[in-house]
Amino acid sequence: AFGNELYKNMIVLGGLGCVFGLDRGVIDDVLAGTARGAKGREAVEANLKAVSLGFEAASRLVPPDKRLPIERLPDEGRLLLSGDEAMAFGALAAGCRFFAAYPICPASEVWQWLVGRFPGFDGLLVQTEDEPAALNMALGAALAGARSMTSTSGPGGALMMEAFSLAGMAEIPVVISHVQRVGPGTGIPTKTEQSDLLLWVFGSHGDFPRIVLAPGSLEECFDLTVKAFNLAERFQCPVVVLTEQDMGQNLRTCSRFNLRAVTVDRGRLAGPEDLGGGEDFKRYAFTADGISPRSFPSQKGGRHMVEGNEHDETGFRDETEENRARMAEKRARKLLSASAEDFVPGCVWGPETARLGLVLTGSVLGAALESLEGLRALGLEAKILQIRTLWPFPAEEVRSFLSGCDEAYVVENNFGGQLRNLIRSRDASPRALGSVLKYSGQAFQPSDIVRGVTKLRR
Repeated sequence: AFGNELYKNMIVLGGLGCVFGLDRGVIDDVLAGTARGAKGREAVEANLKAVSLGFEAASRLVPPDKRLPIERLPDEGRLLLSGDEAMAFGALAAGCRFFAAYPICPASEVWQWLVGRFPGFDGLLVQTEDEPAALNMALGAALAGARSMTSTSGPGGALMMEAFSLAGMAEIPVVISHVQRVGPGTGIPTKTEQSDLLLWVFGSHGDFPRIVLAPGSLEECFDLTVKAFNLAERFQCPVVVLTEQDMGQNLRTCSRFNLRAVTVDRGRLAGPEDLGGGEDFKRYAFTADGISPRSFPSQKGGRHMVEGNEHDETGFRDETEENRARMAEKRARKLLSASAEDFVPGCVWGPETARLGLVLTGSVLGAALESLEGLRALGLEAKILQIRTLWPFPAEEVRSFLSGCDEAYVVENNFGGQLRNLIRSRDASPRALGSVLKYSGQAFQPSDIVRGVTKLRR
């Protein structure tokens, strides 16, 4: 009808609009507004004609009793946005005022959302020449006192590992948004996967504390990004907000974010008792919990050395055996002395009495929640543990959930079962765990999970 297959998506949109009872006027208005500026009136008219063709075809092929009209919910109090945009919103609300990044799919939308809004909040956004420069610039801004962030995906995250380690050694708070895509290599930049989990949990060189959070909804993309900034400054370490292309780029609806609940915790800042006395400021002072007072540039009495080599309490290089051991132990204490309540607890979904458990993280949650109904239709009551703090790993939380299951399956978007391997490495599983895996680049459908569980149970 059009001589151009580009319009097939619009034909399908019209067909789905008929089947789901969508308002034609709304569809037409959206299309007209989207295409007008970019392609002109001719393109708008062609798209509208394709939608009409799809509507008419579906009205003939699908009888009214076979259609599935969707109830229109009120728009008030609702948002339509992607996970990348929700993380950017969370960063802005948390007080982030410096953002450096190199363009990489599917994480670029994080800083693209911010770029037009940052100036109104005295923020500075820099597009860098590569990923190492992005994280290093964010570290410099954080050292100067700004709440700082970068975003990346697979190959970019790999390139950031040296700067990631520098953040650990110099105890610089910074937030990294990593939106996973298919790998290895360039992989498939526009498809979803969860195969970078172990990159951030165990990656880079040397031992140093890091925190890895994993949101499973738009609300959590916002909330956990806010939490990431507070954790970074409280524990003076890098914090990663780890999500996936499915969550990062796809549009969803959610409730309006609760900005009144946003709090800012800048951690242990240097006070008069730390800066006075005429002695060199001990930026890396040995403390019971490993967290040292932090000063900002121009703060009188707070001048100190910052470098990537092992150092003493004032920041100057010290490679003696005794100092090296004490500093390694000091950095480790920051997370070892924390309790599970300091981080983001997991969520349990479904009936508590269910003896079949699904364990997952990230955007797999939506499909898993819907799969409970499909499993129930087969006579299987199931419950879900959504892990939201991947590191420090919540071993007791996982162990407690699995102890209430007769059988359990880890559902994840990768080939190697990285989450299952992490659970087993932390000795958090009292029994064997099955793996329900998908690594085609497509997100899980509820039927994938139902089919995967029933196949493993045979």
